[in-house]
Amino acid sequence: MMVIEPRGNISRGVQMAIPVIAALVALALAALPLAFAGAPILEAYKQMFIGVFGSLFSFTEMLTRATPLIFTGLAAALAFRLCLESGGN
Repeated sequence: MMVIEPRGNISRGVQMAIPVIAALVALALAALPLAFAGAPILEAYKQMFIGVFGSLFSFTEMLTRATPLIFTGLAAALAFRLCLESGGN
């Protein structure tokens, strides 16, 4: 049985570093398939950035496609939070 327990107090620096570290790890892991495919990694990331922020249409299209994923993540987070509050039953 898995038990989820709340964390104790963590410092402000750690709170700010965790998302940055998570983003860097995600970029590193996403670079692995690019490297295996033989693609230039920095150029691929540049093209992805331009593809999302290159125009207002591309940015709104990204938001349109990401919204269901964002809401799914929020729903799961809410469910886990409620499970914690109720004692895990």
